[in-house]
Amino acid sequence: MDKKKAVVISLGAFCLPVVVMLGIYWARGIYPFGPSYILTIDMNNQYVTFFSYLREILKGEHSFFYTFSKTLGGDMTGLSAYYLLSPLNVVLCFFSTEMLPVGIEILTLLKLGLCGLTMNLFLSRKKSSWMTVLFSVSYALMSYGIVYQQNLMWLDGVLLLPLVLWGIHKIMEGKPFLLYVFALTGSILTNYYIGFMICIFSAIYFCYLLLAGERQEKVGKTLGKFAGGSVLAAGLSSFLLLPVFFSLQGGKAGFSLDVLSLQKSFHWSDFFLKLFIGSFDYREIQTGLPNVFCGMGVLFLACLFFLVKGISLQKKLAAALVMVVLYLSFYIDGFNLIWHGLNYPAWFPYRYSFVFCAFLILLAREAAGVLQKEHGKRLLLITGVLLALFSGLAYWALHQNATFLTKEKLLLSAGIFAGSGLLWLVYREKKSQKAAGILLALLCLGELFLNGRYCLEEFHYQGTETYAQEVKDPQAAVDLVKEQDYGFYRMEKTFSRGQNDPMLFGYRGLSHYSSTEKDFVKYFMGQTGFRNNGNWSYYNRGSTYAMDALLGVKYVLTRDTLGQGYEKMQEYQGISVYENQYALPIGFLADSGVTKTGIDEEKKLKLQNQIWKALSPETEEELFEPEGAFGIKTVNVIPSEENGETHYRKTDPQKPGYIQYIFTAQNTDPVFAYIPCSQMKKVTAAVNGRYLGAYFDVYQYDIMRLGSFEKGEQVTLTFSLQEEEVFMGEPEFYSQNMDIMQQYYDSLKGGFLRDIQGEDTKITGTVENDGTRDTMLFTIPSDSSWHVCIDGEETGTETAFDTFLTVKVPKGTHKIELRYQPAGWKGGILTSACSLGILGFCLVHCHRKKRK
Repeated sequence: MDKKKAVVISLGAFCLPVVVMLGIYWARGIYPFGPSYILTIDMNNQYVTFFSYLREILKGEHSFFYTFSKTLGGDMTGLSAYYLLSPLNVVLCFFSTEMLPVGIEILTLLKLGLCGLTMNLFLSRKKSSWMTVLFSVSYALMSYGIVYQQNLMWLDGVLLLPLVLWGIHKIMEGKPFLLYVFALTGSILTNYYIGFMICIFSAIYFCYLLLAGERQEKVGKTLGKFAGGSVLAAGLSSFLLLPVFFSLQGGKAGFSLDVLSLQKSFHWSDFFLKLFIGSFDYREIQTGLPNVFCGMGVLFLACLFFLVKGISLQKKLAAALVMVVLYLSFYIDGFNLIWHGLNYPAWFPYRYSFVFCAFLILLAREAAGVLQKEHGKRLLLITGVLLALFSGLAYWALHQNATFLTKEKLLLSAGIFAGSGLLWLVYREKKSQKAAGILLALLCLGELFLNGRYCLEEFHYQGTETYAQEVKDPQAAVDLVKEQDYGFYRMEKTFSRGQNDPMLFGYRGLSHYSSTEKDFVKYFMGQTGFRNNGNWSYYNRGSTYAMDALLGVKYVLTRDTLGQGYEKMQEYQGISVYENQYALPIGFLADSGVTKTGIDEEKKLKLQNQIWKALSPETEEELFEPEGAFGIKTVNVIPSEENGETHYRKTDPQKPGYIQYIFTAQNTDPVFAYIPCSQMKKVTAAVNGRYLGAYFDVYQYDIMRLGSFEKGEQVTLTFSLQEEEVFMGEPEFYSQNMDIMQQYYDSLKGGFLRDIQGEDTKITGTVENDGTRDTMLFTIPSDSSWHVCIDGEETGTETAFDTFLTVKVPKGTHKIELRYQPAGWKGGILTSACSLGILGFCLVHCHRKKRK
């Protein structure tokens, strides 16, 4: 009977968070109850694309280690380890790209349910009780789980934390450390970032249990088990951790001790504003306070923990010390930074706040367990004092001008706090337990529902129809190209859903957004005319036709018309597929000067001339030619010179303002433009009345394709100010000489890598070198993890244009092979293998000891 009851209780701990969360989705209008998918902020911009790519990996079409679907190509180890290694992600394999948001919602509900289940297993380790379900649901649906649920990869650590803590208790009880090792290893492997935070809290919690007098063995033996288990978990994870460490070098996810400081993160009292229901608004996502709400009942009992007689003073002092440590972690900037791996989080602050909630819930559970032993009158007095103090706190909060708190939320919080406190007093009496328990459950679930509804109302979610429109036709067009050409090539689009479309739709492209992207790759993209805002770079509407050729963009999907050098192959639902007649292969022979040519030239079109000249110096003429003199005309705008650029300001802010650049086309070749600026002030652009879109915009500030014109035709590029002012440097207007483009292509054609067989981590081909050139350039970012063999013998590599991988190739016909092996992989495998051997020994030892 006890086993059946335990199973039913466990099912309740899993199902109740799911049911309440579905209720919150219903209230918010999220699928299947409304017109929105559970896609918002980074889940919409990044994670849905990574999950789409994961489906391709699990099908065997791509690799966990390297991909050509991020910018020029790049390692996947860091990205996979951070976003994709949850075993629960296998659920997503059953959903197409178009229906992927449904799979993500199911996965979210599954993880939240498991958070409740694992916490219940931990809290019920000695005795199952329906009351533990309330604490478990409070853990699953704490504000962290609601607000940060879009960061789906963090929830694995949240659901594994209770098992880690349970493992620490087993160590304290003199039992084997196996549960601790397995749970901590799982936390690290599913997301090393959250796993690192769990490692820190594990040490804090272990010290808490030691100070609270929970150990049943000698200190040295207990400490040895904990330390040994921690090291073993790190060792078992080394096959991943070492490659990840090398993968993160050169990206924005770096590490630095120089940023540590004792500066305060917020006013000391602001923390208490986050204890109320619905204490969140959208601004909190960027630079807010810790999300520590986990229920009024939990807060009431956690306060009682320090006031009841049934808990020893030693344990209370130890718990108080932990609370102080966690508070100071939030409060002191340097301590907070340590929790985040010495790297400032971009949005979503205090990503470890779930450990505070977990500890608060553990204190509440322990306090609930001793209530029946307390004297009724004393407990009633304590409850009265707590209600008065909380009412005072709510009154104070009302006058703090916190944007995320309203009078309604504060009254609800005070009422539920009072109701929870009184019901817990009634619950002490056996004859009233059932009725009080039901009311407590309703109150707990109700407040968690309200908190979730308040929080999710702050987010804007992607509409179901909008997502379908953005995904359905582009995916079909991409699939059409891939079905007709199985070769190794790049493809791009002049329209986009986001910066990770190559991963979303499964093609080799030039766009990417993640914290693992290398800075030098983004720099190259920005210097050569693509959009680079520092966090991401992407193809957008493309740079010049010459860059498409250099980077091997063989197919371009567009809703526009492309000019010379592109042949229209087919059309699907308004999306035209063009084939680039000048697309170079992934590898080709170039002049040795490419390794000596940098990319620091400020004028982007002039830089492209330098790049092509370095590739083939014998081609004497310039590929890009300036369009000559231009005139400037303004309407409702006054220009002034400031710091080497022109500052245009509207004369009348209420009227439209225009700036027009006017020049005469020198030939029929395609014309490109770039205008530098020091401050981004949004404008819209049009050429001869044809709308080109926004410019000086976070998403669109790159080389513009103006089109082809008749010789002698007047070209007018018009910028319409969307703000009161705009700053513009000296504009660049160049045409790409297509005859010279043909000459460059012909001069390089003889050294193309041919018979290419390509995968993400292995590329093979043959090249015939007539001795004219000795350097093979691969348009792949230079990386020591690429190993290049010529006729079976590995050779050293160099870097071209501060970006690309190159090797020296002797005269003659040769077979070229590139293999990618993540740095640190061998050392990590060896360390994990040794750790696995030690773990095996421990398992055998425990088994023998148990038999004895």
